[in-house]
Amino acid sequence: MIKLKSLVLENEDNAIIEKFIASLPSFGLEFHSWDSGDSSVAVKWRGSTYPTITDAERIVKVALDRTDIFPHNGNVWIGDPSRPMLDGYVIQAIVTDPEHRNKGKAREMLKKVLASADASGITLKLEPVPMKDFIKKKDPKLSLPQLTKWYAKYGFKKSPDANIMTRTPKI
Repeated sequence: MIKLKSLVLENEDNAIIEKFIASLPSFGLEFHSWDSGDSSVAVKWRGSTYPTITDAERIVKVALDRTDIFPHNGNVWIGDPSRPMLDGYVIQAIVTDPEHRNKGKAREMLKKVLASADASGITLKLEPVPMKDFIKKKDPKLSLPQLTKWYAKYGFKKSPDANIMTRTPKI
C-alpha cells in the first residue's frame, strides 16, 4: 500500500498548511495524517492511503493530496508528487458512511472544509467523478453532471480544457 506524504511537509512552504490544519478544529473538523495510527479513519483508495479530514462523528471523510492535477490534451493528468501544490490541495474523495448518506452530511462537511480553506487562503482542486468504489450497486449515486453542478454551487469553477474544478479562497 502506498502511503502518501502528510500534508505537512518538511520545508519552507508549510506555513499555509499549518494554518489550514490549525484552523480545522474551529470548524469542528479533525485532521488525520496517513500515519496517525488509526487506520479506520484514513481514506484508502486504489492502493493509496490519504491524509483525511473528518467531522467529529467521523461520518464524512475528505481525502486530500497536494499532488497537483492539470489538464493535458483534454484529460486530467497528475503532477509530480515531489513538487506539491504550494497554495492548496486536491480533494481526492469525499466519502460518507453508508448509513448516513442522503442526509446532507457531505454538504455540511464540504461547507466546513471550504470555510477553513477560506480562513487559511488555500486553493482547492478536484476532479468530479462518482466514487463507485465506495457505493454499493443498489445505492443511488450522483452522475458526473450532477457532481459538477453540486461543486459549482460551492464556488468551484470547471476548467474548459479538462474535467477539473478549482475553487480559490474567498477572502
